[in-house]
Amino acid sequence: MNNDEIFDSVLGHSRGYSMGSLWQSLDVELSDAKINYQEQTDIFLLLLRSLLCKGQIRLALDGEYIAGDVDHQLQVLRRAWPNSKGELEADMGLWFLVNAPAGIVWMTREGQEIWT
Repeated sequence: MNNDEIFDSVLGHSRGYSMGSLWQSLDVELSDAKINYQEQTDIFLLLLRSLLCKGQIRLALDGEYIAGDVDHQLQVLRRAWPNSKGELEADMGLWFLVNAPAGIVWMTREGQEIWT
């Protein structure tokens, strides 16, 4: 399965939901793949890059969009990203709610914002 197929499946299950939901959906999608945490993280960031570049999402924190171009925004996220899957999923995935430097804002075709 290629990345486009993976992304389509993940988005089919989690479009409009939080970053944590996207990660969980990707985790399920890749459950049979023989990849490690770093590879899964890279695929996840590629998914976010694709969505950002297409204008389907924006990254924000506390009601403010993260400044900078797509590369800068993803660097902010990568710098804060946990070093292990155990760390990411500790406390039932609260990292996404408590420690992540941004969350996802979905942009609809009509120009509406869906804050997660």
